[in-house]
Amino acid sequence: MSDLLQFILGQQDRFKRARLPSLFSDFAAQRDTNPDGYFANVNIWREALCDAACAGLIFENDSSTQRFSLEISPQLLQKLESKEWGRPLALNAVIKAAGKIMQNLQSRSSQIDRIFARSMFGRDVAQALGITGELSHSDLTILLTYLARDRPSLVYDGTVSSTGMLWL
Repeated sequence: MSDLLQFILGQQDRFKRARLPSLFSDFAAQRDTNPDGYFANVNIWREALCDAACAGLIFENDSSTQRFSLEISPQLLQKLESKEWGRPLALNAVIKAAGKIMQNLQSRSSQIDRIFARSMFGRDVAQALGITGELSHSDLTILLTYLARDRPSLVYDGTVSSTGMLWL
């Protein structure tokens, strides 16, 4: 059993044994026939995956920890596979409904007026979120794009180098 699956199944309040067959099934079709069950399953997976990402258990190419993005890849599905229930079949529905990480970032933001180097900003954000280590390159790019384009909280020169400047 992978560390990711062990972490998720260890969330006893969400992943109760009686609920596991439903959580690993293709519950996407229940959206119309059983919306309560559908949304309960989506929320359980969404929260579990967000918690796993924040804990640094989601990886891109098995090397770079992802905390703000999640790709449904064969590697992720393999890490979530259980001998008893197989692979979770409705993760695409979960990903479409997800957004909790960005909501958490919004609630923790504050108005600051300073200039940062991109690498320094990444370290400070990681520290503020309680993340051990650094944000991955793609997580930092996603966060900067979101903050610059969708939540006009900063301006940055758009470079991907660690010396790119940010104006908050």
